[in-house]
Amino acid sequence: MEKIKTALQAVTLGGATVATITVLWILAVIGLPSLCWGQESYSNAVMKNCLEENGYSIEKFDTFDFRKAAKCHSDFRVGQNIAKLEEIRTFLDEHPRYRYPGQSNNRCFGKPRELAFKSIEGTAGDWGWHVNIKYKETIKPCIIGPFKEDPYDTAN
Repeated sequence: MEKIKTALQAVTLGGATVATITVLWILAVIGLPSLCWGQESYSNAVMKNCLEENGYSIEKFDTFDFRKAAKCHSDFRVGQNIAKLEEIRTFLDEHPRYRYPGQSNNRCFGKPRELAFKSIEGTAGDWGWHVNIKYKETIKPCIIGPFKEDPYDTAN
C-alpha cells in the first residue's frame, strides 16, 4: 500500500500532484454547474405561474390535471411567437429586399438599372446570325432617382 501511495505522490502533471488535480476536478464538477444555474428563464416562471393559477400543489400531484397548466403555457408561447412573427413581417414590409436571399447587400434592389450596351444589331445570314453589340463607355450601377434611402443599407 505504501508503494502505491508513493507512486501516486510522485506522479505529476505540469508540476501539479494527483491530489491537486483531484481537488481541482472536484471543484470543477461542483462549482461549474452552480455558476451555470443562474436566474430561471421567463418561460419557466410563466409555467410556475400557470401551475399556481390552476391550483397545483405537491399533494395533488397524482390527481392534478396538467393539461390545464400546459394549455396556459402553450397560449403564452403562441402569443410570443405571434408577436415575433408580426415584428418580422413589419420589418420585411419596410425592407422588402431582405425577403430574397443574397439581396441584402444589393443597393440597386428594386431600382431601375441602366443597361450596359447602346445598341444591338442582328442580321440573319446563310450560316446563322451575325450580331453586333455596341457597349457604353461607362454605366452607373443603378439609376439615381427619388428613392427612399434604406437605413439598413450595408452596401454603401
